[in-house]
Amino acid sequence: MNEEQYFHFTLGPVQSFVAQARRTRDFWAGSFLLSYLSAVAIKAVKKQGGTLLFPQVDEDYLQWLEQKGVQQAPQQGCIPNRFKGGVAKVPEDFDPERIEQSVKQCWQGLAQAVWLHDLADCGAQSRKIWDRQISEFWEISWVLSESIEKSNLLDRRKNWRSYLPPEEPGVKCMMMDGWQELSGIKSPNAKGLKNFWETLRRQSRSLNNDLREGEYLCAIAFVKRRFAHVFADFKQELEGGWSVHGWKVNPSVPSVSYMAAVPWLASVIEHAPEKTLSQFCHSAGKLTDKYGHSTTPIKRINQAINNKGYSKQLWDFKSLDGDVFFEMSLDNKNRHADQKQAQQVKKDLKALVASVKAVSPAPASPFYAVLMMDGDSLGSQMSDRNKQQAISLSLNDFTRRVDGIVKDHSGFLIYAGGDDVLALLPLDAALQCAAALRQQYLDSFRQNGGYSVDDKPAGTVKSTLSG
Repeated sequence: MNEEQYFHFTLGPVQSFVAQARRTRDFWAGSFLLSYLSAVAIKAVKKQGGTLLFPQVDEDYLQWLEQKGVQQAPQQGCIPNRFKGGVAKVPEDFDPERIEQSVKQCWQGLAQAVWLHDLADCGAQSRKIWDRQISEFWEISWVLSESIEKSNLLDRRKNWRSYLPPEEPGVKCMMMDGWQELSGIKSPNAKGLKNFWETLRRQSRSLNNDLREGEYLCAIAFVKRRFAHVFADFKQELEGGWSVHGWKVNPSVPSVSYMAAVPWLASVIEHAPEKTLSQFCHSAGKLTDKYGHSTTPIKRINQAINNKGYSKQLWDFKSLDGDVFFEMSLDNKNRHADQKQAQQVKKDLKALVASVKAVSPAPASPFYAVLMMDGDSLGSQMSDRNKQQAISLSLNDFTRRVDGIVKDHSGFLIYAGGDDVLALLPLDAALQCAAALRQQYLDSFRQNGGYSVDDKPAGTVKSTLSG
């Protein structure tokens, strides 16, 4: 075998892990965990003496895997799940199996931490389901090549489709399609399901908040929903004698209803009479958890609080569940079983809407924006070795700047990695944010050896950002 070898790797299934979600927090968690496991794979390659060729990734993120990062701890996914092109140049004694084992050990170790934190008393039947689902979920493909030019080998390897998910009996998960929920009840049994999940919900306040009444989850979905509570203390020994760590992440992710209400909320914070605002906070706080969004940094909301002058009452209002700002949600008996209290909140909401009518004539809008963006014309250029460095440098520079741009537009970034961006925004800020991201993308390419189709001088790479 030649001394030069090139390692290609991909981790999936992406769509069924990320896209299947019941809350925006699930969406964020899927992207975060996929990025984290991909980073573990990259770090494991480096531990065997491999040199990452493409794409370039945030080295500080990789350092956080060993608790050595110097910048702010990552809060969003930013590592692609696939190594494209000649991903890593690796030594002759490189062992690809160790990369796969490192990813699986990390995933299983994190899942075990969640099990011990929340489910240790759930019994053998639930544990059997848990072990089966956790151990057999991921589809990992890799290729070792003697030539960097053979960039399609990984796609050919994936076409073998050797991944066969396990057969799943019983009642199915409400988030991850086709996977059995954790009680192990063999057929629909409302009383049995309620007994298992309500007992679990009553264990702690955070479990009660994270699991809605009547919500049944499989092991994979449960890890997505609950990993943030154990991630700060997570540590797992991996193949090759090194260990991977977690760090503190903020589990508070704005719901779509909260994001939709942001413009109206800012107006209420600045202009509503103190007595009317206090009455609404009091009744809404009785109906639902008031701490769901207290640590979510939404710029427009924080600016409104600063303009008015900080008070605990404004902080409590900012922290309410987004559902309480919409009459339709308050009338939903499936969402709010205590309809007597829900109707009191509805009455106080009407009074709040009326109190700011002069500056905000309409109630909170139920509409929000999901912004998805990706680079144009990169696929055909990524296989060109002469362009890979410019592309890598440009994309890495762009990725590092995305979160700040989204926050400046009062949005929440779910994922930014390579040329992909996914974010939630108030409706009135989405187009401005998209324009700002596109401009930053062009600037990043101009500054790092590329150019956009808008430029006259010829450079090495043509690419723009579409949304």
